[in-house]
Amino acid sequence: MYSVTSSAGLDSRAPTIEQAAAVLARYLHEMAPDGPVHWEITTPFSAVPHTGHLRLNDLPDDGFIADTVAAVTQDLRADPAGRPGTRPS
Repeated sequence: MYSVTSSAGLDSRAPTIEQAAAVLARYLHEMAPDGPVHWEITTPFSAVPHTGHLRLNDLPDDGFIADTVAAVTQDLRADPAGRPGTRPS
């Protein structure tokens, strides 16, 4: 399972990268307009978490959340330790 946590209280699990990204996206849409959100995603195959943050400060989203989630998804997919069937050498 992928673990998705945040400084603002998110503590969720998801079985796939796509579902973990969806959890993060929903959470950012709810929380980011109110202030900064720092998050961490831990993969089931690596002890090294993927971390990030987003601060909108009452500004319009203008695609920042979608771009952020796309970048997180790409990072998770590119991490050899984060994909089933691959192990870092």
